[in-house]
Amino acid sequence: MNLNKSFKIIVMIFLMIGILTSSAYAHRMLLDEPQNGEVQVGFDDGTVAPGAEVIMYDQDGEVIVEGAADEDGIFSYDTTIEPYRVVSTDDTGHRAEWTADVEQGFMEEAPMWMRFIFGFAIITFLAAITMFWKAKQAANN
Repeated sequence: MNLNKSFKIIVMIFLMIGILTSSAYAHRMLLDEPQNGEVQVGFDDGTVAPGAEVIMYDQDGEVIVEGAADEDGIFSYDTTIEPYRVVSTDDTGHRAEWTADVEQGFMEEAPMWMRFIFGFAIITFLAAITMFWKAKQAANN
């Protein structure tokens, strides 16, 4: 099998994977940092999560307050409470978590489409290097 045909097959496989998995992907739940007695629960497509369950924990892992987000995806709590960890879930299985001392990296905050393209680029780059290396070996033999 020649190099050009191999590359086309690999590209087609990745396109099919992208097409088939994109229809199953809805959105990812996000949880903003609690501020001024409120925490916003939403999704990475910009929609809010009304009715999402929110549980706040202290540093010892004890529940300090829990409840549901309102129709705007906002959960309000007493401003004297200082949550260390906040977990939010909804009825469809989405889950988001925020912890006071943990900063999220770029990939955790990036939208799913951007993470998919980045992963696809890495795999394509590795496939191209492999095909180049095999073609160079074949030329030397």
